[in-house]
Order: sequence, then structure tokens, then C-alpha cells
Amino acid sequence: MTSFKIHTFLLILIITCSGIISCGKNPVGTQPSELSSISILIEDESGNPLEGAEVVTYPSTQKLYTNKEGCALIEDIPPGFYQVVVSRSDIPIFYQEILLKKYRAEKLRFVVATRISINVVVKNLLGIPLTNIEISTSPTTSNKITDKNGHVVFENVPVRKYTFIVKRENTTVYIRNKTLSIRNGKLQDVEIIIANEPPSVKILSPANNQFHNIFDIHLIGEGYDFEDGELPDSSFFWYSSIDGELGTGKELTIDRLSVGRHKITLACIDSDQNRTERFINLNLYYFEKESYFPIPWNGNWLYRYQIPEFTVINDYGETEYWTLLDLEVLMKTINTRNCTMRYTIKTDDRTKICQYYVVDYFESDLENIYVKKTTEQLKIWNVEIDNNDPISQMDIEMNYTPRYTLIRNHIDPLSESSFETIVTADVTWFFDQVYLGSRNFTETVDIVTSVDIGDIETIETDIGTYEAAALTISQGETVRKWWLAKEIGIIQLEYNTFDFPLTATLYDTNILTFSENSQAKSISKS
Repeated sequence: MTSFKIHTFLLILIITCSGIISCGKNPVGTQPSELSSISILIEDESGNPLEGAEVVTYPSTQKLYTNKEGCALIEDIPPGFYQVVVSRSDIPIFYQEILLKKYRAEKLRFVVATRISINVVVKNLLGIPLTNIEISTSPTTSNKITDKNGHVVFENVPVRKYTFIVKRENTTVYIRNKTLSIRNGKLQDVEIIIANEPPSVKILSPANNQFHNIFDIHLIGEGYDFEDGELPDSSFFWYSSIDGELGTGKELTIDRLSVGRHKITLACIDSDQNRTERFINLNLYYFEKESYFPIPWNGNWLYRYQIPEFTVINDYGETEYWTLLDLEVLMKTINTRNCTMRYTIKTDDRTKICQYYVVDYFESDLENIYVKKTTEQLKIWNVEIDNNDPISQMDIEMNYTPRYTLIRNHIDPLSESSFETIVTADVTWFFDQVYLGSRNFTETVDIVTSVDIGDIETIETDIGTYEAAALTISQGETVRKWWLAKEIGIIQLEYNTFDFPLTATLYDTNILTFSENSQAKSISKS
């Protein structure tokens, strides 16, 4: 790369020395009487001395710093070939080569500019100049665009070290710690070599970890390459971890994807076949606004208890006072409905906690809602021990063959007033009691599930009044009654698992706002 001569009013380098001839080796065995010295004066272009500049000679003798008069003296050095280096943090590094004879006291004067012009050229690894590249500096001077030779000039800028910032479109490369150098009176040009960079890629929409209906998913990405600039649609490839290849283009609309947690990947390939990938996680659920039983991921219902207390007589003839502490129903994962109820059980001499947890695993064919499996867990523990170590625990898992029909038409549940499903349930039991030990067994039973759909009823809740379809679900002696409202699902429920009903009424729900921002409300129960 060629150098250019710095204008005399910007940078003046005057080096005064006598007797400079061709290079030679340092003599061996020099006598003290043959030693020489170099005195150095450093000034700016206005004649002001520069204090604190570092002065070093190579081969190394000693490191000195100019005093407030801008002077430094290197004494008692043998004759020979030397390179004198002058530097400071806010000025370029200056070099000068000198052959020092014996018995000489050389004087060097450096006149250093405080503002200079910097020549910059940008090339790729093959040495080809890169045109139309934006160059800026940190600290900031100005922005320049490279010409057809990859060349820019920063004129009359302060003398200091710079980080050069190379940018095209949205792709940025930082070239750090470029030290400006003056060698034999000429400022060395700054050469920036850009490696073959892979493209820069972003997924603009949807946002990471967003919840979205399975229909009409709109994907938007962008990508730039330093060498190619803005990349065409043919460079963008979309993939799903569940549904595979989705299509190409910066923007892509998918009519429908599978329910589940997808890893959506955007791959971008530039003209040199360099590849960059970015990905997001996208949680897709089936949510039909006309549905009376929408089952999205992370929807939850919170309830207020109308009948929170009841009594039972246990096997020992004792009266137990049961108080319902908590009831929560939520869609914890895709198509999985979780219900948790917690009670205190008080007798005359002790207090226990009972927690009942049941999970229904749903399937849907976009018209019917089915249950394919149910798991239940019952824990009882004394108040003074942790519930992770219950005094008794029962776990049950029931797999239904075939799945039983819970709702025959969740868009129009009144289209059929009643129906019945007979399924075979493979049941696995586990029971653990502190005094009796653990027991396991399995059985197979036939279960008849009857569903009766009543008329549309007007149901008043704490958050509004709804027109709801009443469903009564009977399985043996267990009877459940649900009131379902369009787009919300359960707004009221009744369980009759004892000789009298246990009722819970909707307190609040976040399903109405779930499809808009996926943020659950923080609601305290009364």
C-alpha cells in the first residue's frame, strides 16, 4: 500500500542529525571514551514542548520521558545503528533510524502535529477493494463511504488511537486498536482487511416464547451480508422442530401448524454459502373463539368457594371437619387440564392437610373433545410435617381404550342432548401409608361415561354474566356438572363425590385476555 505525504501545516517532522551513512553493526568492546549521546526535543507545530512523551531506542538502552521542556537525553551509549521511537497515548508512534558514531552528541528535534489526516483502505481477504462501505471512528470524527478503490480519508482529525467501525446496511464490523504510525516522516496508511463474514440474521416476528393459535402464523425475518448487502428472499429458509421445512422468504404465512412447543429456525445463506441460523420458541395451541371448551396452553381458572366447609364421620367414628382451602383448575401444558383441591381436616385432637390432584389428558379432532387418560394423586399429612413426606399417599393412573367422549361438539354442544361412551380403563394403583407400608396393584374395569347437555342458562359471576351450556358428566357414583361459556370454557362447576354437593363458582379467568397478550392476571382469592 502506498503512503501519502502529510501536509506540512498538519504534520511536520524535522529530524536534525549529522554524519548519517549506511547501516553497520554495533562495535564490540567499546571503550568508555568512545560512548556517545542523543538529545531529543519534541514540540508541536506551534513550537510548544510536549511533556510526557515516551522515548526508546532499539536496540534497547533505557526508556525515558520528556520533561516539561519537551526534552529527553540518552547518554553513554555505544556507537552503532539505532531506531529512535517516540510515542504518547494521544499521538502516533514516530520512528527514525540513525547511525551513531563514537564521540558524538547527536541532537534530534521532532515537531509533532496535534491534528492529522488519516488514509484508510478496506479490502477483503483476496485484496479486492470493498466499495460503498461506511467507515466511522470511535471516538467519533466523521462518517465516510469508500470509493471504487475502497479508500477514504479522515481529514484534520485529532491525533489519537482510533477504533474503526466498518458498516454496510445492518452488518457492522469493529476494527479495534489501530495505532497510527509515523515512519521516517510519513504517516502509515490504515489498511482494514475484512474476512468473509457469515450473514447477519434476525427473526422479527413472532417474539420468542410467544403463545399463538395454530392458525395463520406469520413469520418475518431479515438478513444482511457484509459482502452481498441485503439478501434476497431465496436466501431465507424456515423450519419447525415439529412440522419440518416450512418454506422460503423473508416473510412467510403458515395456514396451520401442529399443536405444541415449536423451535422455529430461520437459516440464511449468502453467496459464499456461509450459513447463519437464528431460532425462537413458539407455543402453539388450538384456540377456537366459537368454542365452548377452548383448551389453550397456560389458560387457568381461579374460583371462589360457595360451600367451603363440611363434616364426615371417619372409619373410627370420629367427626372430621373439612374446610376447602384452595381450588385451582388450569391448562398446565398442551391439552392437559389440571385440578388441585386442598382441605384442612380437623378432629378434636389433631389437624391434617389433604391435597387432591387430578389431571385429564385431552385430545381433539377439531369437533369433539376426548379424554384419553386421567391421573390422580391424594396426599394427607399432619400440619407439623412437610407435604413432601406425607403420612399417606395414593396415586392412580387410568388409561382409556378407546378414549371417551367428553364433549361431542364443542362449537355447538347443544347439537346432541346426551350421549354415552363405554371404555375399558387400565388402572394402576399405588398406596403408601406410614403404618401399613406400600402396596401396588392393577386392574381393568369398564367405565360408562354419560354426558347430558341441558339448555343454555344465564350464569352470573363475579366478573360478568354469561350464557352458558350446562353439561352433566356421570361416571358411576361420581357426578360433575360444568357450565361452559363460549370462548371462555368453564365458568361454574359442581362436584358431587360425597352425599352432598361441593360447589365452586368462577372467581376470575384470564382466558378472555389470554389470546391477546398471553399474560396471566395476578388475582388474589377471597
